[in-house]
Amino acid sequence: MDKLIFYLECCHRLTAIPMRVLNAASGITLYTSSSGNESEWIDAELLAYTAKKAMATPKPFLVFESDVVGFGVLRDVSDSLVVAGPVLLRAADSSFLRRYAQKHKLSFENMNLTSKSLAELSSLMALLYTARTGEMLNESEVYAGDTGHGQLADSEVKLDEYTMKSSDEEIVRMSYANERNYFRNIREGIVDAWTYNQEGAGSVSAQATNVGKMASAPIKQFEYMLCTGIALAARAAIEGGLEPAKSYAYSDLYLQRLEKCKTVDKMLALHVEMRNEYARQVKKAKERRSKVSYVEKAKNFIGTHLNKPYELTDIASELKVSKVYLSKKFNAEVGMSVMRYARKKRIETLLGDVQLDETRLAQEVAYYADKASIEEELVRLKSHTDQFRAALGSAEPSGRRLDFIVQEMNREINTIGSKAANAAIQKAVLSGKAELEKIREQVQNIE
Repeated sequence: MDKLIFYLECCHRLTAIPMRVLNAASGITLYTSSSGNESEWIDAELLAYTAKKAMATPKPFLVFESDVVGFGVLRDVSDSLVVAGPVLLRAADSSFLRRYAQKHKLSFENMNLTSKSLAELSSLMALLYTARTGEMLNESEVYAGDTGHGQLADSEVKLDEYTMKSSDEEIVRMSYANERNYFRNIREGIVDAWTYNQEGAGSVSAQATNVGKMASAPIKQFEYMLCTGIALAARAAIEGGLEPAKSYAYSDLYLQRLEKCKTVDKMLALHVEMRNEYARQVKKAKERRSKVSYVEKAKNFIGTHLNKPYELTDIASELKVSKVYLSKKFNAEVGMSVMRYARKKRIETLLGDVQLDETRLAQEVAYYADKASIEEELVRLKSHTDQFRAALGSAEPSGRRLDFIVQEMNREINTIGSKAANAAIQKAVLSGKAELEKIREQVQNIE
């Protein structure tokens, strides 16, 4: 027992992980490196499960109170229970830590859980096992058991186990920089960035060993690698400007061809062809976009600004072309002016699926334009103004005549105000009425 405690004290000083020795039958603590409250350090149900499992398991194992907190467990040669923990296996937010402190009757402010990875906790338990039994044990052999008592999700356990195994077997993966370069070449339409021939197959095959281990059988490894490459290439091509439907169609075709490949050489050749073809299609799409006429670009601008105010000058400025040149080109190709086309598109958008009778619409627009026109009122207002000036220069008494003309001018201004929806005109109407009122007051004093 003294030697066991010596080992545990050393482990605690090296790792800061709390170490305990329990009576397997009663659960009573025989030794602890912690000076805190020992009655609430582990969930009672989890402790009972741990003790039962330890009696049936000769090697150390891990148990988990949640997906964040875990323990290492070892049945000692004296049938005592050695428990390392609790340990934080990943970062936890303050709300979780507060709940944990409340559950275990700990002070949140003074609580200090040690953070260790699953591999580190497994290594510690493997070391203790080797020290007590003399039998060598790798950390990957420290298994997590079932998931019945707050265990980590099976996928997380397998992930950690695989990570440790990958490290042992020196499994290499393509760097993120290389993956981005793969993506960039397709997205930018860089054709013939990859080549393949059977003589150089060795170097190309080596690339497939740098993507992790996706399958034990070599041909399956290459098949899965190519599936991943096709999916990545399809995404890159879409970002490069290839129509999504076309990109996905190419993806389907290459997956169908992959199914018929029976050798690694054919798969690698298909991989190179696929990447170059995607890049070639992206390049063609970019070239088509660069050749789009100013008329099409103007239409695109109108289509994306249906709910925004703009003038012909704004479109010409966006396209970096003279508005006179744009107007001539647009009229020649479309048969109407740019702004008329814009109004037509706005009306079509508002109508949606409603069928448009253009003749009826033209009639309605003409009727509205006639009703909204203030041209006649302006002509009459100018006439009244001329008559007013003539009356002022007359040698005959003209007070009553001037008063009548002012009334007529006021009537025309009111009509303009009721017709016009333009803010500037409305402002001018208010100003005109104010001045006219001043004139009327002066006219009252003229005979």
